[in-house]
Amino acid sequence: MASNTNTTKGSETTVVNTVDHRSPAGQDQPETNENVQIIHETQPAGESAGKTGVTGALLDAKQAANNTFETAKKAVSGNKTTKEGTE
Repeated sequence: MASNTNTTKGSETTVVNTVDHRSPAGQDQPETNENVQIIHETQPAGESAGKTGVTGALLDAKQAANNTFETAKKAVSGNKTTKEGTE
């Protein structure tokens, strides 16, 4: 197994060369070995952190809830805004 690390534009990519051992179901079938590469890509912390998967979905939900709260707060207080600005 060999590994190679490459850093470009702030992200780090690690490539691991390994072997996939496969055993077919059934009798009288030989095991097969196939050379494969596994690629791990990490992003730096900061602006792009947490923008994918469950974490990204939670951040989107939090932002939507904050926007809804701010809109409701403005409506209750009488401070309405339009595309042109404050009425």
